[in-house]
Amino acid sequence: MVTIIASDLVYLNYELENYTKNVNKAIICGDVKGTRLKVDNVQVIDNCSSLSFEGIAEKVAEKISNSKDSYVVLITANSIRFNIAMLYLFSTINRKVRFVIYDKERIEVDGEIFKKVEIDHKTFVVLMEMMNGHYKIEEIERITGISKATVSRIRRKLEEMGLVKKVDSGNYYVTERGKIVVFGTGFFRNVKKKGRYYDDQILYM
Repeated sequence: MVTIIASDLVYLNYELENYTKNVNKAIICGDVKGTRLKVDNVQVIDNCSSLSFEGIAEKVAEKISNSKDSYVVLITANSIRFNIAMLYLFSTINRKVRFVIYDKERIEVDGEIFKKVEIDHKTFVVLMEMMNGHYKIEEIERITGISKATVSRIRRKLEEMGLVKKVDSGNYYVTERGKIVVFGTGFFRNVKKKGRYYDDQILYM
């Protein structure tokens, strides 16, 4: 059986209707009043908007308890704090989980991708530039001041980590694993400056 965890009720109903089956219960972060859900067993965390991401993670963990269910977590752009909480929670507990990202398309990511990776500040800066659509070494050097040789080395490292991938045209795209990082920006303490993301140290991906 499956426990599905979500903060957006529209996407939750869509997921239940079209994809995830055998749902035992739904854990909702937010208000469900006046909304008809396509699942009978619903557990609600009412005060999500006033909780920190650690608080949300703790409340969800309490509702998970000792359940033997597998888990599906719906990630959307509508609740970054919820996203952060779920990435944090499932990177620290040993449960079978799939993340479903609703962006321009529906993307499934296996929860087993999680592992702790330590990266230095320069690597993080280059990663964030690539996430902002800057793939050329010369362009990243001009924006960040990091040398071409270092950018080239870091870009190869990011490929090896599975966060970016090169396509036939010579451009790069952010992989599903990379999108987990994108959607967890708050948890990784990124700061957006002039349309670009910066920070350092630890990713959970």
